[in-house]
Amino acid sequence: MSKIKDLLYDKNDILVAFLILGIAAFVIFTRVNSIMAYPEKMISEQNSGGGGHIYADWPEGPGLYDDEPAEEEPAENDPEESPGTEPEIYSLYIAYGQSMAEIARNLVSLGLFESERDFHAHVEAHNAASKVKAGNFIIPADSTKDEVIKIITNNPR
Repeated sequence: MSKIKDLLYDKNDILVAFLILGIAAFVIFTRVNSIMAYPEKMISEQNSGGGGHIYADWPEGPGLYDDEPAEEEPAENDPEESPGTEPEIYSLYIAYGQSMAEIARNLVSLGLFESERDFHAHVEAHNAASKVKAGNFIIPADSTKDEVIKIITNNPR
């Protein structure tokens, strides 16, 4: 009995560490769906209150999840759209470490740039290649290319 007691006292810290790791692994395993849906939920809450939003939350673009289909863009001369409606906006997520090519593809898919080359030319013109920030960005659909570069670099000028 004293050998078991000595073993527990000697190895107590290691046992507590394994117990904490086991509990953490159990919680993560049982809540992985909620954890993975959290960024999308935060963006939708951030943009709630207005209609006509198009979301490009992830590098793959809209329609990433089966339970939330991508919204279609309204026609330019839509009779249902009144002059007092909220302007259309895009929500762009740039992941930390995401390549400029992926960012360019996302912006081209949103229609904010004609081509990836066009995006790279504007980034170089603003000397902003190293200034692009990670995070969620709200971009008005009628933004100019220069405004888009300013938004994703958090540059107020």
